[in-house]
Amino acid sequence: IRVFKGGDQVTEHTMMEPPCGVVGFYCENGEPRSAAVAVGAGSSVYIYKNMRPYFKYCLPYLDAHPKEREIWHKAGLDLDLNVLTLRDDLELLFKELGAAFISPRTIKFLSMDENLRGEFAEEYRRLPLTRMNAVSAMGLIRKDSWSDPACSCIIVGTESGEMLVIQPRSFSVVDKHQIGWAPVAIASTGLWAGDGRIFVISRDARIGSVRKGWAAINHWEKLPAPAVAITTLNCDGAAVALMDGTLFGFSNNGVKLWKVQLPGLVLDLISLPVPQTGLSLLAVSVPRSGVLIYDGQHPVDTINMMESVSAMK
Repeated sequence: IRVFKGGDQVTEHTMMEPPCGVVGFYCENGEPRSAAVAVGAGSSVYIYKNMRPYFKYCLPYLDAHPKEREIWHKAGLDLDLNVLTLRDDLELLFKELGAAFISPRTIKFLSMDENLRGEFAEEYRRLPLTRMNAVSAMGLIRKDSWSDPACSCIIVGTESGEMLVIQPRSFSVVDKHQIGWAPVAIASTGLWAGDGRIFVISRDARIGSVRKGWAAINHWEKLPAPAVAITTLNCDGAAVALMDGTLFGFSNNGVKLWKVQLPGLVLDLISLPVPQTGLSLLAVSVPRSGVLIYDGQHPVDTINMMESVSAMK
């Protein structure tokens, strides 16, 4: 993670795993010095304050698949462990489920040399079997104030299909929602203590929204193509850019409001607030066209760029 001030690098932090999301937030209302940065990497969220490591939040462990748990439990009960039978059972399960749903213990066991499997199985066969989770996306939602600066809750999407809302002071989970698929991009509107909503999209063109107190996600219609980015609209909805070069506007309830065909593929999409007029425009990066500015579905301006803009903030 590199921190820049203008064009000059101020500091650099080496991460143990590749980061998948970075968000900046405030821990207290009206207190600029409470600024912090949250970085999602692997199964942890790292909090930095004053450009130094401050806190590490680890995602809870997941239960292993029942079939895998049964295989290892049976191996733990055997007085005379049959390593070949254990290997055959785990290989069949690996082919059936895939690596994403298998615990690291099984993956390591199957990848080891045959001469080392017996010792490894003997050491771990009676220990509880768990599976690591992983961060898939990160976002923010204001907690309880419209003032600036205002504290925000951290939103963490996981590969297991969960969405966690983390309190900005104690860094503990205050809300947990089961989505059913891994979120890859997150946007939010409103206050989480009030009528705030969180919009999420998946890798396979699914989209939905979540509110505080909801037991499950409100699934919207499936998108015609995978999404590139999602952001909020001025009218408390969401705008979504797709890989086929289209831009959609949705209401808070998932009703499609409009569709715009862009002159090329989309690289990124962000909201562009204009406080002086009370508007919130959309900035869309399109190769060879620059950055296109929209007020909803209406084009407003174009910023010509010498090179394609791959990311905006």
